Amino acid sequence: MKFAFIQAQKAHFPVELLCDQLGVSRSGFYAWSRRPASAWQQEDQRLAAEVA
Repeated sequence: MKFAFIQAQKAHFPVELLCDQLGVSRSGFYAWSRRPASAWQQEDQRLAAEVA
């Protein structure tokens, strides 16, 4: 949840500042952002498209 917030706000604030304020590491954020979607997330996206 913290990483998603950082992703949403990084256009407005520096990533370093956001990570410091939320108590997470920059390397952790960047590792999260490069990680592929999990099977659960992929299934959730598929179902959302099917419902729509």
